Amino acid sequence: MARIRHLAITTDDPEKVAAFYVAAFDMKECVMRACWRSFVVAGLVLADRIFAFALLLPFVLAGLWAGNRMHLTMSRERVLAAIAMLLIVTGASLLVRVFLAA
Repeated sequence: MARIRHLAITTDDPEKVAAFYVAAFDMKECVMRACWRSFVVAGLVLADRIFAFALLLPFVLAGLWAGNRMHLTMSRERVLAAIAMLLIVTGASLLVRVFLAA
């Protein structure tokens, strides 16, 4: 059976909105602190996500290192030109995906 597991709403009066949803839809209100340990303990971070993070972390660090090295050796204009070129290439690839999928 499909059900709503999470609902996030921005409001001026959160208590009133929470009371409405609890009463109208028989929902349960739960409040969690935004701490990464609580997400892990509560099971909101799944093992496959932790595995993917551990697997990709060396590549992220290598990218940060390479980007920092390039930034230090290139002029500001060349860095901005490289970023612009990356944005153009990634935007073009997204457009190609959209038009080829349709």
